[in-house]
Parts: sequence; C-alpha cells; structure tokens
Amino acid sequence: MTNSQRKEDWRRKGQEAYLRGAFLNWRRYSPKSPEWEHEHCEFCFAKISTNPADENAAYATEDLNCWICKTCFQDFSEEFNWVVSEE
Repeated sequence: MTNSQRKEDWRRKGQEAYLRGAFLNWRRYSPKSPEWEHEHCEFCFAKISTNPADENAAYATEDLNCWICKTCFQDFSEEFNWVVSEE
C-alpha cells in the first residue's frame, strides 16, 4: 500500500491525533468487566474478545484504551511510528 493509498484508506478517522508514536503491546484480550466483554480495532472496527469467532489478541496501548488488529498494525505501523514493547 502506497502512502497516498494509506491517506485515503476508509479505516482512517483521525487516529494520528492520539496514536502517533504510541507504545503498544501484543496482548490477549481479557474483559474489563462482565459488562465490557469486547473491544474494537481503532481502524477497521474488528471485534476483539475472548469469543473464538473474534480476534482474541491485538496490539494495545499501555492503558488498554486503544486496540489495533494485526492487519491494521501491519498496514499503519511505519507511518504511525509505533513502538512495540517486548513484555
């Protein structure tokens, strides 16, 4: 994917304002509470949960507020200059 294609990608919704240079960890999803049993990829909105039909792991910010699926991580990591922690 070229830079111009990335900039016009349907998954872009202003994430550079809060995800540029973010520190990320690859994590298995664990529910925050019984009422909060899933997250969504910040880019493609893929569901991330413990359900076998969903993504079960993804890249997450240190505060666990933002999740990025493997495909979107691969597509945007260079542009966003993400730093992956080896935890």
